[in-house]
Amino acid sequence: MDSKTLRYIIKRLLMAVVTLWAVITVTFFVMKAVPGDPFASEKAVSPAAKAALEAKYGLDKPIMEQYFNYLTGALHFDFGPSLKQRGRDVTTIIVDGMRTSAKLGIIALIMATVSGILLGALAALRRNSVVDKIIMVMTTAFVSMPSFIMGSLLLILFSIKLGWLPANGAAKGGLILPVITLALYPMSYITRLTRSSMLDVLGQDSSTPSRTRSSRSSPTLAPSLPTSSRARWLSSRSSPCRALAAPSLTPSRAATTRSSWGPPSCWQPSSSS
Repeated sequence: MDSKTLRYIIKRLLMAVVTLWAVITVTFFVMKAVPGDPFASEKAVSPAAKAALEAKYGLDKPIMEQYFNYLTGALHFDFGPSLKQRGRDVTTIIVDGMRTSAKLGIIALIMATVSGILLGALAALRRNSVVDKIIMVMTTAFVSMPSFIMGSLLLILFSIKLGWLPANGAAKGGLILPVITLALYPMSYITRLTRSSMLDVLGQDSSTPSRTRSSRSSPTLAPSLPTSSRARWLSSRSSPCRALAAPSLTPSRAATTRSSWGPPSCWQPSSSS
């Protein structure tokens, strides 16, 4: 992992922490600004009982002290006791709900990944066919439709109309519809992404042989004039020095030239009488 990737990861983590802090802060002060209190629904609560309840839950302290106490407890995953479910902590309630949510999420993730890759590969291999068009229409519909509407339609069709699957998630087979509802959107996204990636790869593979054939069949460009023709052309010029610009020497003549090397006569300055 290079330093640029590491800095990017650290930056994203810091942004996540800042975003979480902003959400907690805004939620806390907005709830404090709402009229009423948690004990407004209690019947016939005397002022003394209400004061005792506020002291028990720390609601009689200044608002900034309540805010810092709430942040400290959130850092330790301690959200205090529940005001609705007496005798239970908020953390325990969240953990109980997360067990079912995590189970649904993991199963939906595996289903979406496997189905998306298979459908995307099939659509890419059958490009512009009936299968490809059906897959693209279905994925477009699943991406554009919200999950709660898709879940309601599946519930009406398979539970109420056909009676194939139970509507209660706690019953046997009750997780099938929730898993399908959660998996449809990411499955559609993965399908379209896999299809486009495979089409790019297939396009590159099909263009490589043609490029190779064209490069082999195209002749290598030769110089406009051979060396001997260029020498003859230069020798036909008026100046004798230009004839020496591109000499055509054989090995024997080259040796003779090296042994008797000297400046050409045309380079010598003219002697004045």
